[in-house]
Amino acid sequence: MTKQRVKEKPQIRVSEDLRDKITELARRRETTKNDAAEFLLTIGWEVHQLIESGLILPKAS
Repeated sequence: MTKQRVKEKPQIRVSEDLRDKITELARRRETTKNDAAEFLLTIGWEVHQLIESGLILPKAS
């Protein structure tokens, strides 16, 4: 018998506000909440890379 590896997805904690935004995005895009959260995380990562490279500047605090 061979052992089958199960790839677990990482779990993250999100604020209630972000959870509501994920739910709204999933509803508008007619997709799952997990897919909506992954979409937002991907965009966030891409923006982070642009800031790190200096191509865009972060919003002033």
